[in-house]
Amino acid sequence: MLTLPTLSDNHFYLSLTCRGEPNPTGPEWPPPTSPRHGQPPFRTHSSDAIINLHIRTLTLTPQGFNTNVFSMYIARGALLAVCRRHMADPVIGSGYVYIAWDQWGPMATRWMDSSKIQTRWITTSAGTRCVLYRKPEHDDEDDEVDMDAELHGEDEHVPPLRVLDFNSFAVRKFAGRAGKEGDDSTSP
Repeated sequence: MLTLPTLSDNHFYLSLTCRGEPNPTGPEWPPPTSPRHGQPPFRTHSSDAIINLHIRTLTLTPQGFNTNVFSMYIARGALLAVCRRHMADPVIGSGYVYIAWDQWGPMATRWMDSSKIQTRWITTSAGTRCVLYRKPEHDDEDDEVDMDAELHGEDEHVPPLRVLDFNSFAVRKFAGRAGKEGDDSTSP
């Protein structure tokens, strides 16, 4: 069982939802005898796909409570590697195997505050990419301001969608470009 980070006093986990595409599949589909058979020009292998977890937290305050949403991204292959590493020598009859957050999370995950983006959409990721939808100014769930303007100091005319690309090639390419421009930032 993978543990999550310990939260500070008066902070609690409320819910966790998870999604990742493409999912592992069985035998080749469609079958080779099908007229629809043929390889697409590219296909992300399911072990390279990211898993997107939305984690809702509750914070107790003197005035009541607040809720926040955080998104955690992990490559399915990295998660499987953690599980394989810790399940190599299972102890028979020991019940669950607990893997502490500091043994798996920091090196395999990326987090972001998602309080200002839509998290109600079912599918927001495909392969190594994830789409962020900015919440409307007057969202029914929360009365939030523009995500990009508040988080990045941009004006309100930014596109309502943003794509995150966790492909290691794309990240290395961005890091190289950022280094050439004199930017110390190496994360997309």
